Amino acid sequence: MISIDGSIFAVIFLVWILLIILDKIFFKPVGKVIEERRKIVDDNVKGKENAEIEIEKKLAYIEDEIKRVTMEAKEEREKIKDEALFKYQKIVEKAKKDAEIKVKEVKEELEREVPKIKKEIEKELKNITKDIVEKVLEQ
Repeated sequence: MISIDGSIFAVIFLVWILLIILDKIFFKPVGKVIEERRKIVDDNVKGKENAEIEIEKKLAYIEDEIKRVTMEAKEEREKIKDEALFKYQKIVEKAKKDAEIKVKEVKEELEREVPKIKKEIEKELKNITKDIVEKVLEQ
């Protein structure tokens, strides 16, 4: 059978000393390294999440700005288009008025000239008639 003597206590004591030494020299430093790495990984994960949230916020802001600028540009185009249409209508109205005035002036001038032309035509007609009558009578 197994006999227990005083050496067992020495072995237990040495194993216990070995565990204390290993704990101080190996387990605690390794545990610290593992904990530091875990902390670094956790910080990186949190940093990544924060960066993703920031990127999403900035992306949403950019999209909102694009929409706003697009709407402003559309409104500005409509405004310019309306102004151009208004100017076009004014120009067309002015051209119509100018044309009406010119037609009226020409009409008035023709009305003034018609009696003069009629008198000239009558005078020429009388001269022609006189010439015809003279020629007919000469024969």
